[in-house]
Amino acid sequence: MKSGERKTLKDDQYLLDEKIVIWGKDKHDDPDATQILPRGMHQFTFAFQLPQCQMPCSMETRMGTIRYYVKCIIDIPYASSPQGIKYFSLIGPHIDCMEEKYLSALCGQDHKVQCFRCCQRGTIALRVILERTAYCCGENLKIKAHIENRQDFTVSLNIKLMQEFLEIRVKNGVFRSAQTQPHHIQML
Repeated sequence: MKSGERKTLKDDQYLLDEKIVIWGKDKHDDPDATQILPRGMHQFTFAFQLPQCQMPCSMETRMGTIRYYVKCIIDIPYASSPQGIKYFSLIGPHIDCMEEKYLSALCGQDHKVQCFRCCQRGTIALRVILERTAYCCGENLKIKAHIENRQDFTVSLNIKLMQEFLEIRVKNGVFRSAQTQPHHIQML
């Protein structure tokens, strides 16, 4: 692959592939014992136990998708089997954003000396403080920005909210590459 060239990869990975017969018998069981479901409305309860390991959270982005679903198939021997799919979201492990390790502030700063030809015009200094390192969805981010403008020009502050996620590529069970992808969310 050349620099700047993009390649689309598609792969399906099944983390949970479980089958439950909730009424009747499996078609691989005794073929002589045929059961017929009488006409009318029927409700059957069933449950799946999700694995105890940490499964990836549901997500849909331009770069990739993680989706979970339950698929129901009504096996009719004389016609095509109707089926239904119901998607559900899996929310990751609960993170308490007010834990001690997330309460430390993030701070970033930079300064520039503006020059015009051989004359020094002044400095601009910026210091930005984010009060915590973890936030919940829908929560407001409180950002403190200190700007020190020691020149004759007016300056404005633009803040861009970026999200980064790690893309890991595995081919035939062998690790190939890991790449952090930035994703622009919103201009504040």
